[in-house]
Amino acid sequence: MHHPDSHTHCGENPPNYYGRKFVPEAEYSKESDFKDNLHDCGDCTFIPCPNNLKEYHTGHITVAIERAYRDNDSTKALTAYGIYFARESPFNEGMLTGDFIASGDRADLVACIETLDTVTGLTYRLKKGHIIEGLTKLHRVIIKHTSDYLIITIKRIEKWNTKGWPTSISDPVPNLEFFQAIDQKIKALDDLGVHVAFWHVSWAQNKDAYNLSREALQVPEVDELFKQQSQTMDHILPQSTTNRDWPQDYHRKFVPEDEGYKGTDLNKELKDRGKGQNLIHLPDLSSSFTHNNQAIVVAVDGACSGSGLDSAKSAFGVYFARKSKYNYAQKVPGTVHTIERALLHAFIAAIVSVSSLASLSNRWPEAVKGLECALQRLVIKTDSSYLASTIADRIDKWKTDGYKQLKGQSVENADMFKIFCEIRDLEKRGVYVSFWPVPQENNQEADGLAHDAVDGKRTPRKS
Repeated sequence: MHHPDSHTHCGENPPNYYGRKFVPEAEYSKESDFKDNLHDCGDCTFIPCPNNLKEYHTGHITVAIERAYRDNDSTKALTAYGIYFARESPFNEGMLTGDFIASGDRADLVACIETLDTVTGLTYRLKKGHIIEGLTKLHRVIIKHTSDYLIITIKRIEKWNTKGWPTSISDPVPNLEFFQAIDQKIKALDDLGVHVAFWHVSWAQNKDAYNLSREALQVPEVDELFKQQSQTMDHILPQSTTNRDWPQDYHRKFVPEDEGYKGTDLNKELKDRGKGQNLIHLPDLSSSFTHNNQAIVVAVDGACSGSGLDSAKSAFGVYFARKSKYNYAQKVPGTVHTIERALLHAFIAAIVSVSSLASLSNRWPEAVKGLECALQRLVIKTDSSYLASTIADRIDKWKTDGYKQLKGQSVENADMFKIFCEIRDLEKRGVYVSFWPVPQENNQEADGLAHDAVDGKRTPRKS
């Protein structure tokens, strides 16, 4: 194994020097000069210096990702992904996607999200002075993969983001939530001074990541997993090892008085101090001066302008804290625009964001300020009875009934009820989700984000 101490290293280029698509010939005289001189240095694989191939390029690493199938085109189809940092790296990973719609494209996206999470954790550790073998700083990560799908669609993210995430024929972008998560994570790494690029390679150049994904498909637990869940799609993000028994009185509706917050205005008790605070926690019942760092509150809202008209527009907002970098607002993609669909998009975005944060903080506690302990509770604050009552009370029954009502009609917006899968994913991670109904005046922050995204045109709420 080469070790970086045995080489000198070359200088750095600023992150904005590079594009998202990595093309070796643009930086090296020929591709073989690059791929034949990668430096496996303990925990990471470094790219060679363009000026001297025997030197490693300080802070520039490659990470390989790949997917594999099992029982393709059958009811027992499974996908897994592999992430390869270096031959002896503790960051290597092979895992089932946990997605019972066995999609290779979706496995690629999950692998990309997990890689970006790991790189973010590494970056925070380095900034705090932690020692990672072969790495003292990080400037660029090149994610290599064999899929045209991933490489091509990543290049479209900026265009989709600008136009509200429609395809060229105005349909919603497939796997929308995954691409939005990837977009946020790449931008967060840009802010940390780490540039993300993607490199399209042949299968022969990606066998290490492929082997990790194959190993994940062959573990004994796979057959037991099917025995328990073969006819369901219980979650979209990776399978969790958490096994939690929920209390019998667990309910999806959050009522402060029933939780012990009696004689107090909980909205006023929520601590949002700004100044770098990214999350709002529930107060600790044992002390009015501290918060429960295992329970967070996230506010969501939707907005719709011109509802019922061909020109209708809608958007949603997700609010974590006053100056939180996780706050998010986005126009709703597609051609169907109602306040209800905007609210569902807001909820899905909140769940996906919190799933990612919980996963990241479990592996790298210092990477998510305010989540140094494992998250156990997510309270979704909303002034919509559609979310707080209708869905909170009926979603489990709808899932059982195939999203049909008593007279056999399809539940309105049934196509959006993959939110059930998102809730189940968090529960399998040990985090249970509740809805907190509040008056509209207590949800102004999320409301403002949604209306800003829909050009500030306010529409009276139906619910």
